[in-house]
Amino acid sequence: MSNDLIKILESHQNDQLLGSLAKEAVEFIRGSTIKYSRSSGSGHSSLSIAKIYKLRLKRKTKRPGAVLGLEESISSLSAQDVTVYLSHIETDRGIVAIWLSEDQSNLAAIVLLNFSVIGALLQPCRKKERALAR
Repeated sequence: MSNDLIKILESHQNDQLLGSLAKEAVEFIRGSTIKYSRSSGSGHSSLSIAKIYKLRLKRKTKRPGAVLGLEESISSLSAQDVTVYLSHIETDRGIVAIWLSEDQSNLAAIVLLNFSVIGALLQPCRKKERALAR
């Protein structure tokens, strides 16, 4: 699955809004060890996700580089109300959240969470989450 997501990111590197972020996401993933990749089954309104990201942008950590792509994702998701699906790749360096259109081939948004900047804030939470899932 992660290879399919990387191919989708690579195919959108020339996108005017998300292209540079797609390129950065590919480099981020390739420079990391992939822990796991997952896609959600249910779709969500792109406008609803944009509203959530707007709230997160207001609360965004003051650490530059910790969360990348919120502004671009808000703009892309707000463009029209479509059903989008979340896929993500977790690596040893962070998480790449990828929102795809209903046909699973068009990129709607990308958000990168960088563990090295966020530090210990997310990693213990993910360990607890995985332990509970077992």
